Amino acid sequence: MTTEALLETIPRVVYNHDLSGNFTFINETGERLSGYSREEICRMNLVEIVAPEIAGHICEQVIREATRNVGTVYEIEIIAKGGQRVPLEISTRTVLREGEPIGIEGIGVPSLLHELTRQQPDTIDPREESTCAS
Repeated sequence: MTTEALLETIPRVVYNHDLSGNFTFINETGERLSGYSREEICRMNLVEIVAPEIAGHICEQVIREATRNVGTVYEIEIIAKGGQRVPLEISTRTVLREGEPIGIEGIGVPSLLHELTRQQPDTIDPREESTCAS
């Protein structure tokens, strides 16, 4: 079984993009979740699919990941082809070739935190939520 075939069987979104944020691969789960075909996604940039309010931050994150060569885990929302927001927990790592960063590889799963807060909105006081300052 090829690596690509193996990736297709994982019930997670698996994707790659270059250092400019241009997608180079997405698995079948990513196609189903986003509503975009692989061909469509591979003609898109990351900022075209993430929620607009976080697009700038995502670009900064890509640059940081590539320069630090450290994996990252964070939560994002993508905007699916049909317009619905899809919250994902993303884990990424820098892809190297001969020691130099050439892209980012990511794995995404539906956000458990988002699902829990959606199901139990009265149990979380929004004043207690923390935010990240940069």
